[in-house]
Amino acid sequence: MYIMSISIVRADRKRSCYPVGRSRRVRKSALLRGVALQASAKMKSMRLCALLLSGCLAAACLAQTPPPATIRGTLLQRPGKPPAVETADHHIISLDGDEPTKGVLNDKRLAGFDLEAKGHFTASDQFLVDPIHTKAMFVHKDGHVKVITYWCDVCSIRTYTPGPCWCCQKETLLDLRDPDQDQ
Repeated sequence: MYIMSISIVRADRKRSCYPVGRSRRVRKSALLRGVALQASAKMKSMRLCALLLSGCLAAACLAQTPPPATIRGTLLQRPGKPPAVETADHHIISLDGDEPTKGVLNDKRLAGFDLEAKGHFTASDQFLVDPIHTKAMFVHKDGHVKVITYWCDVCSIRTYTPGPCWCCQKETLLDLRDPDQDQ
């Protein structure tokens, strides 16, 4: 199949690529080959971009994560400073975490308790506690490990952060439970 190409004289009297009055037969397959070559080059660049992106994602996934750690000590709540743990060798390590974790760490009812927290060190004297949904904080009381929970005795609702009950708005009570009870 052949396509006739028509040349047009523009208003400024310059000619297009073909002289006026002459026509050139161009095979449709040749036109398609040119389009295919352009598309092929674009696909190669897109594949290269996809390869680079997947390489970056793989590097991010394989990046070294800080090693998990557990600290234990007396919970300190000092005015104007973040909550901290004083370890058995009298080092003070400040604690940080997500908002619900900070709520537990700042709960005045837990001040002075023997606290155990799971997470990782961000500096030699700073510890980031794992998120609240992982149940990363425990209290040692009377030789037993207890999970920190909060209980509304009106609605019988248990939460893991202090504050008002989401149902009746009554302040929740601190309820330390055995880990096997808290399933």
